[in-house]
Amino acid sequence: MDGTKLKVQLIEVDETVERILEISKEYTFKQLHRALQTAMGWKDLEEYYFLTKEFVLSEVDYRIEGYEFMFSDQVKLGELKDKTFRYYYNGDLWKHTIEILEDTILENDYPQVLEYKGRCPMEEYGGPAVYNEMVRENISLLPVYDRDEVNHILEISLK
Repeated sequence: MDGTKLKVQLIEVDETVERILEISKEYTFKQLHRALQTAMGWKDLEEYYFLTKEFVLSEVDYRIEGYEFMFSDQVKLGELKDKTFRYYYNGDLWKHTIEILEDTILENDYPQVLEYKGRCPMEEYGGPAVYNEMVRENISLLPVYDRDEVNHILEISLK
């Protein structure tokens, strides 16, 4: 199955929070959102949108001047021509840069996290400023990241 390798990086945080994923090019942006939620350790509690050079992709009619709106379940990842794009979760609170690293042939029919760096903030903790303070103070409320568990959840929920 044709896939792509993505580098997803949370921005505006002091500690590197990054995931490298393999995912099918046949996945829609809505499915990519679900995979990103799992890969980051989040619970999909808030709205999201993707921003490419030309489009805003979301489940809700999210308009930004200068961009054409498309529903996220109508566009497949493999149809995107951009090599980098943005992912916004919880309005503009959590911002991510997504880079398409390379095309790949998938061994599995579900997304997988290949590599990770950093502890992901809890989504309801008030944004990058609060997260950065928690990291500086070494507050242990930040969840431990278990890649094997995340990949298992991706397999059972997105297969």
